[in-house]
Amino acid sequence: MVCLAALRTVLSEPPSEPPEPPPPSEDQLEAVRRVMVTVDRLRREGEAAAGRLDALTALLDTLRHDVRHLRGALLAVQEGVGSSRACCNRTASDCDGQLAGRLRGLHRRLDQRLQLHAAGLRHNLSCGAAALAGGVSRQQAVSIAQQQLALYDADKTGQFDFALESAGGSIVSTKCTEAYGARAAQLTVLGVPVWYPQNNPRSVIQAGGRPGECFAFHGEGLLEIGLSRLVRPTEFVLEHVARELTPDGSVRSAPRRFAVLGVTGFAEEAVPLGEFQYEERGPPLQRFAAAPAGRAFRAVQLRVTSNWGHPHYTCLYRFRVHGRPEPEPQPWSGGGGR
Repeated sequence: MVCLAALRTVLSEPPSEPPEPPPPSEDQLEAVRRVMVTVDRLRREGEAAAGRLDALTALLDTLRHDVRHLRGALLAVQEGVGSSRACCNRTASDCDGQLAGRLRGLHRRLDQRLQLHAAGLRHNLSCGAAALAGGVSRQQAVSIAQQQLALYDADKTGQFDFALESAGGSIVSTKCTEAYGARAAQLTVLGVPVWYPQNNPRSVIQAGGRPGECFAFHGEGLLEIGLSRLVRPTEFVLEHVARELTPDGSVRSAPRRFAVLGVTGFAEEAVPLGEFQYEERGPPLQRFAAAPAGRAFRAVQLRVTSNWGHPHYTCLYRFRVHGRPEPEPQPWSGGGGR
């Protein structure tokens, strides 16, 4: 009987709560701060290196132009010598001597320009190498590379996307947006088409991003996107395919001007959260800060009003919504005592 009473007592006791994880220590916080400072410094050094690379590219373009110019001058000299042989009373040895003199002058000019450009290249490369050698160790470079790879694996942003379809986002409506109806790519079996790709607005909130995996539409477009939960937006991310992956090296179909509005319900007016411009010469993934609205939203409207010059359609590849989630309101239970 005593054992049964003890067993009932144990079974009636509520399960103990698991212990809360300990807060991060000061050493851990300090390590994180040091990493952030290092990343910021490396970002600035990377921007400086990109500037030096642009200068080197400009020097190489100038060199190519000079070489083409000298080559044209050489051809002109050769043609002139040939015509002088035919029309003048000069001997072949006189013409050959004149040609050799002009060729020596052209070679001297070319050597001088090459030496000048080579000196500039050596100076820029030595400056860049000194900056890298004095600023980053091998271990730091490996660490930063690993962090960037981890960031790329984390949806390229390292932040949760509340519009992502696989996480609960959805396309609520496209209003009067006219989808582009071209069917260029298809899967065929023995010459018979068995599958056409769908121009689906859901691709805007799906992970992917390969060339052609987008929502194409004529003129202006509007998408209402349901978020995975009640969110106070802080940032929007618009991503287009890289120009290196396009046939002509341009992104004319990319959105240019667009606006984002917050939506809380069908009967309520949408709240403007910002008007933005996607830069044609910028990176494929561009971030835009949301205007503070002082409230949370269950959906957002993406309104695209122009592109970068494509005459037939605009392509939307990926749109992300970052922010702070808000607790869901508790439904009224209708309880109350009498």
